Amino acid sequence: MLYWQEKAREFQKNIYFRFLDYPFLAGETRTITVRPDESLEHALVKALLDGPSAGQIDLKRLIGDDVTIEDISVSGDMLFLTLNSRFLRDGIPDNWQVQAQWAQEAPVRRQLALQSIVNTITENLPFSSVQVLLSTPGETSTRLDRSYYLKGEVGPADPLLRSESVIMTPSLVTETIMNSWLNRDFASLYDMTAAFAYERPVFQDFSLTVDQAPVLVEYSLSSGSVSADGQHATVTVDVSLLREDTTIVLNAYPLHLVRDNGLWKISYETLQRLMLR
Repeated sequence: MLYWQEKAREFQKNIYFRFLDYPFLAGETRTITVRPDESLEHALVKALLDGPSAGQIDLKRLIGDDVTIEDISVSGDMLFLTLNSRFLRDGIPDNWQVQAQWAQEAPVRRQLALQSIVNTITENLPFSSVQVLLSTPGETSTRLDRSYYLKGEVGPADPLLRSESVIMTPSLVTETIMNSWLNRDFASLYDMTAAFAYERPVFQDFSLTVDQAPVLVEYSLSSGSVSADGQHATVTVDVSLLREDTTIVLNAYPLHLVRDNGLWKISYETLQRLMLR
């Protein structure tokens, strides 16, 4: 007698993690395996809790590895996600407000942790919002409190809505590149430069090269467009440069970005072509 047995399914999905220590998220495309007794939403959140793949050295987890899924349910186009209370133990010190580094970092980290959840869910599934609840042993699950955001507010938090302002899009990457140039922040420029094919030099040589660039006075940029294969993007920039006593104006300059290990970055050759005119 033959028995029919349902098999596991596989999906290519985009999961959001933090890009290094920057205040935005970047997506990792990963093959998600969904067991016969599991929902796709459960498998997606589980992949998010597992953290970035080992080869994604530019991505950082935002949620502790001891956080577990207690329940997932659906009502209309809202997903209800219940996590254990260890979600609150994320390494932020109690006196974060009086520590210069944490005073800025703590609210950003909390915002990105929640946005990594809702952006992952809403990009891959037909939900428009996510309500996060916390489960404590022996107690009823309760909605995440607004105090989690560290902004002086209390009370049950509203459902999470998708925010693309924190996603590492071509436009956001280009804006970071231009701001880094404007502020002579060579470390950030280096992070935004693709390292594939060993094209990018070591940081010391990189800094010596870009230090020769003219002063960036001002800039503006477009939202950009992505190629059909999703591997290249073009963002149009208008820039005003100052080299010694000479002003250089570039109008509608097409700045090309590439995918480097799945992340939008600028090639070293393209950066040189723009900066060392």
